Amino acid sequence: MERIINTLKEEISSIWTLLNDTEIFLNRINKFGDYEKEIREWRNTIQSNINNSEIRIIIKKEIINLRKSLRLQGYDLKLGSKDIKFYGFRSDDAVKEGFKRIVLAVKKDDIVYITGDENHRELMDILSMKYGYSEVSSIGEVHSLWYRWKDNILQLCGADSETKEEFERIIKFVENNKNLVLKKLKNIF
Repeated sequence: MERIINTLKEEISSIWTLLNDTEIFLNRINKFGDYEKEIREWRNTIQSNINNSEIRIIIKKEIINLRKSLRLQGYDLKLGSKDIKFYGFRSDDAVKEGFKRIVLAVKKDDIVYITGDENHRELMDILSMKYGYSEVSSIGEVHSLWYRWKDNILQLCGADSETKEEFERIIKFVENNKNLVLKKLKNIF
């Protein structure tokens, strides 16, 4: 009996996680309003039919179909549980807090980056050499940042060499292109 109850809990938890990740993702790409009614109906149906496995199977298939549809539109839903947040500026002691250095070069619809233990200026030079430019600014708008992953949140902070205006521009770019940024940066650790 205990095994049946645990299996039921795992199944329900799996559906909730799938639904929550989907909702987070839809919010990130500003399409939650398009699916809000369906998501609320799914939540209500799951709650009111908690012991009905047939209903849970149907709801799960509907959520999976929505996710397939979004993938066909070019979205990467593996990023559903991840987010990006900005936390002001940090100096070199950020390393003690688990932050690492990153230099981002932002183009209109692309991002290239480099991480490492070198200082931000050296990372800029390495990045420009990697892409064959004499100056990193030729790649795009450049940002010197600190980053760390914490609870599926990519935390970004400005470095001492980042001006307030530059930092505000990267914040605005990320807010408008969060899915692209997460897709490009999902493998940094």
